[in-house]
Amino acid sequence: MLGFIDARARRSVTGAGQTIKGEEELPLSAQYGPHERQGLDIYPARSRSGEPAPVLVFIYGGGWDSGNRSLYRFLGQAYAAKGFTVVVPDYRIYPEVRYPDFMEDAALALKWVAENIGDHGGDAQCVHLMGHSAGAHIGALLALDPSRLGAVDLSPTMFCSFTGIAGPYSFNPLEWDSTKHIFETAADIDKARPIKHAHGSAPPMLLLHPVKDKTVYLENSENLCKAITEAGGVAQHIAYPRVSHVSVIVSIAWPVRFLAPTFRDSLKFMRANNNASPAEATATLSAFA
Repeated sequence: MLGFIDARARRSVTGAGQTIKGEEELPLSAQYGPHERQGLDIYPARSRSGEPAPVLVFIYGGGWDSGNRSLYRFLGQAYAAKGFTVVVPDYRIYPEVRYPDFMEDAALALKWVAENIGDHGGDAQCVHLMGHSAGAHIGALLALDPSRLGAVDLSPTMFCSFTGIAGPYSFNPLEWDSTKHIFETAADIDKARPIKHAHGSAPPMLLLHPVKDKTVYLENSENLCKAITEAGGVAQHIAYPRVSHVSVIVSIAWPVRFLAPTFRDSLKFMRANNNASPAEATATLSAFA
């Protein structure tokens, strides 16, 4: 389904009569490590004012055992057309690696962003993080647990915001047959659960989730949102009634945005949190309530 949507989106990604054609469709590529899956794609912002563009780093899902950045051109092009420099990294997956190796890859990808995105017109001082499914789990841990980025001399304070889409934030991966083998290497499984790292100084969070998600249950977003707000942080979750675990991310593509306002809500949220103060972030989320 993602491949089909990507093909449709490449023909008409920006909408409103604007079409990206030919070589302009292709992202730039770079390696953040020596492994073939330690690469990333860069989509420079297409509507820039001359100032460095805010950056969006998107971590895709796939159950920690599948996925490829090439499937997400529709997403990179969509946000680049709205003024964001977008980075979509690959990361190593099971069975080649297990937890926490994919976490370490994501941290290294962000280090590459911090050190190099300025060469592509991006603002390393304004980085938004977004993830879907397993990628939202990875992203939430990066945003909540300072030790993840601390290992590469970075801090979650680099993030202007975090948008999580259908992420498994509160589940215990050792209690599910589909994930136990990937996370059984964890010395302390709670360290691999975003819900256990919730705190009040986390980046502003927007948690989007299908109401009837049968892959990752809605309660994951509800639980994390509650934990963050009870700790004094800024978080909001929105439940979408008409989409599935996959179509909630596919709906970012221009041809199928009628499925859910994933693109509209995330874009509004990120724009409002470009270097926003905590008070401004709280005011932004109140508009979603």
